[in-house]
Order: sequence, then structure tokens, then C-alpha cells
Amino acid sequence: EINILGSDGDHELGGKDWDDCIARYLASEFQEKYGQDLSEDPEMVASLLVTAENVKKQLTSRDIANVPITYKGIRGSIEISEDIFESISQFLIGTTKDVTERLLASVQVSWPDIDGVILVGGSTRMRMIHHYVKEMSGKEPLSGVNVDEAVALGAAIRANITEKGEAVASIGGNILGKSKASSNIAIQGAKAVNDVTAHSLGMISISPDGEEYINSIIIKKNTKIPASNTRPFNLRTRAKDNELEVYVLQGEYRRPLDNIVINKYIISKIERVSSANAVIEVTYQYTTNGVIQISALQKETGKELPVKVEPVPEDMGWANDSPQNNP
Repeated sequence: EINILGSDGDHELGGKDWDDCIARYLASEFQEKYGQDLSEDPEMVASLLVTAENVKKQLTSRDIANVPITYKGIRGSIEISEDIFESISQFLIGTTKDVTERLLASVQVSWPDIDGVILVGGSTRMRMIHHYVKEMSGKEPLSGVNVDEAVALGAAIRANITEKGEAVASIGGNILGKSKASSNIAIQGAKAVNDVTAHSLGMISISPDGEEYINSIIIKKNTKIPASNTRPFNLRTRAKDNELEVYVLQGEYRRPLDNIVINKYIISKIERVSSANAVIEVTYQYTTNGVIQISALQKETGKELPVKVEPVPEDMGWANDSPQNNP
């Protein structure tokens, strides 16, 4: 079996951030050396970013890269070393470290508990990533994995596995010019996979003091899936047309709009109760296929309530306002 304990990440952190560091460095050095500010020319900035990506790739195997730059009749050359590259992007390694340490703490695992680290993705070719892993784990990263193909291969294997971990079928067809008879390939590596939620799932609700809208988390991040949880919510009822709007949030932040608003659901046919406040039990389900399902029940009547999906409004600014201004 493959038992996933947890996952974490930063969707705003990626290889382009390292490219930006190189581009800024090249522009700064060019201005200091030749007196021309490349950052004010949009076309030159775009060209620098392409150049920066190539420089990043060169520095995976070379200690120094010489970068020719031509601008307004100036034929310049800027030198950048691996040490300089690591220095100007050290803050990105710091962010990577923060995310990694946060994940380990959330699943109650420390570096000595880890047998090995597998690097995946083109950015892991940067030497500073290898240095970071060795420094934190005390071991060299595991080798033998094609960092560019690993995700695609894993997806192919995962798609071919039943919930019990059995392979569904082999791949047939004319592969690389071979005949059908000799080209049936069984996908190896079938195992049962026990996954977890990658993000928390919550809904926009009102804080206990009634002063602000908050993200009320219903299914916590890194909960084993399939997962289900029910949360009661009070709703002040009227004589008729009682409805509850549920905005499903993906994320862990308290402020609703700091998270991703996935869907809007309308829970209807809520009956008025004598106490004025009805208790609506909202249930979130997260299936093994990553599908989110919402259901609701009115506690006073015991009846399951109809739930309808509606598009998320373009203007969600009210969620940053006070509930007192949205009666």
C-alpha cells in the first residue's frame, strides 16, 4: 500500500521565481556596468526572462555562465556564477523550507524519520535544491527518477489502479512501429493508494461575535479520503422562502477571500420554526475521486433539504465587509 500522510505546497512558488531572480540580477548588473536600465523596456524584460531560464539551466552543470546582452547599440556581457545565483535566490529556499517544515509538523514527522527524498519536477535539477535536501535530511536525494516524466508516469499508473490496488488492463496498440502482438505492455507498480485531502474545505460563515465573515473549516487538510463531516448552522427563518447560501472554500485562511471559492450552493425548502432560528446540518463529502458533494438536513424536521449549485458571483466583496452591513 501507499499511505499518503499529508501534502503541502505554495501555488505561487515555482521555477519562474528563480528565473525572475536571475533577470533582476542581469538588469541590475547591466545598469551598473553600462548605465542603461533594461527594466523600463517591456520587450527587453520579456527577452531577459527567456535568457534567465536558459541561464538557470546552464548553472545546473556549470559554475559560471556568461550572458551576452545587446541593447541600444551596446554589446555587453554579464557573468553570473552558481554561488551568486544561490545567494540572490536564497529567500526562495527559505520559503521552500517553511512549506516543508510546516508539512512535517502537521503529520508529526521529523527529518530523522524519513528514509529518502525523491525530487520531482525540472526545478529540482538546481544544485541548491540538492544542497538543501542534503542539509535538512542528512542524506543525498534519491536518484534514478526522471524528474520530467515522474508525474506523468505516476498519473498513468494511478489511472490504471482500482480502489483495491489491482491493475485494470495492459496498454495495447502499435507502439514505436511494433506489431500489436508484441506491444502489449502491463503497467507495473499497482498498489492500493490511501490518499488525503490536499486542502481544507470550509464555508463562509459569521464569526461568533457577529463582526466578520470567516472560513469555517468542515473537512481539515490532510484528512484521509473518502472523508465526510457535518456541521450545524443556525439560520433565522421567515414566514416563507427560507434559503441558506453555502459558499464552499478551499484553503486554510480565516479570511474567506484569501481562499479559493469553489462553488455556491443554495439550500432551500427550509421550514420556519417557532424559535425563529432553524438548525441546518450541512454535510461535506470528499470522494476518492476528488469530488466534493454537499447535502443538508433540517434538524427540527429531520428532512433532507434540496441543494442546488449556482455560479459563484463575480463580485464577492461583501465577504470582506461586516455581516452587520449585510442583513
